[in-house]
Amino acid sequence: MQRIDRGLQLGLPTGVDKSVSPACVKICPVGARIFGDALAPESQVSKYMAEHETYQLSEDWGTQPKVHYVSPANRSS
Repeated sequence: MQRIDRGLQLGLPTGVDKSVSPACVKICPVGARIFGDALAPESQVSKYMAEHETYQLSEDWGTQPKVHYVSPANRSS
C-alpha cells in the first residue's frame, strides 16, 4: 500500500511503473498478475479485461470483489 500511495503522490502511473505496483506483481516471474485502475479505459488492466473473459469469486454475495480471475482455458498471453 505504501508503494502505491508514494507512487501516486509522485504522479507515476499504477500498473505501468513497477515501482507503483504491489510486490507480488513486481516479482512474479511469468507476469501472471496485472495491476491497475480497472475504471481507466486506457489502463493495461482495463484493456486486458476487455479482451479476456474474467470472473470474480463470490460476486453473488454482494461483496463487490476487486480481483478478477482469467480462466486458464481463456488465457492467450
